[in-house]
This record gives sequence, structure tokens and C-alpha cells, in this order.
Amino acid sequence: AFDILGVIGAVVMPHNLYLHTASVMSRPVVRNPEVIRKAAFWTAVEPVAPILVSFTINMAVVVIAATEVYGKSGSDNVGLTDFADYLNIPGGATLFATALLASGQSSAVTTTYSGQ
Repeated sequence: AFDILGVIGAVVMPHNLYLHTASVMSRPVVRNPEVIRKAAFWTAVEPVAPILVSFTINMAVVVIAATEVYGKSGSDNVGLTDFADYLNIPGGATLFATALLASGQSSAVTTTYSGQ
């Protein structure tokens, strides 16, 4: 249950939702009921694709981690410090480092933008 809550927390980040709201508010909208209805629709639809992509990537990480850990001796005591031991697949460490770099960069950029 905690894993699922962690994935949801990693996907739905308040500062990204705030940034999206601020970027939508800066768009000029003609005060016409039809245009406003269409703009409201696209404002609701636009964040869906990035959230689905992020959720899919997070679930892939959880599934790969679970398949690598499940059924191995000592897997009941696996913690955050032991996670690197399970990245011994070819390119696993490079992929993990790239993911960390990308997530850090994304977080830094969106937090800075939403704070301005």
C-alpha cells in the first residue's frame, strides 16, 4: 500500500500542477462561452498525457525492482541502501543514473519556474 502511495506522490506533484495552472492563466482567451468551454476542456486534458507517462515509468521501476527482489534470499530486509545491489543488469547503473539526473533536473526547473 505504501508503494502505491509513493508512486502516486511521485506522479502528482503539487508544484507541477501549480506551474501548469500558471502557464494556462497566461494564455489570452477570448471571452466567448464556446471558446471558454473549449479552453477549459483542453486545460483538463493537457496534464493527462505527462501524468500517464510518468505513472507508466514509475510502475515499470516498481515492477522491475519487485521481480529482481522477490524470491531471493534476504529479500525481506531489502532497504534503500541495498537497491544498488539489484542494478547489476547490463546498463542498469547507467540507466538509473540517467533517471536520477533527469528527475533532479526536471524538479529543479519546474520548482524554479513555479516559484517565479
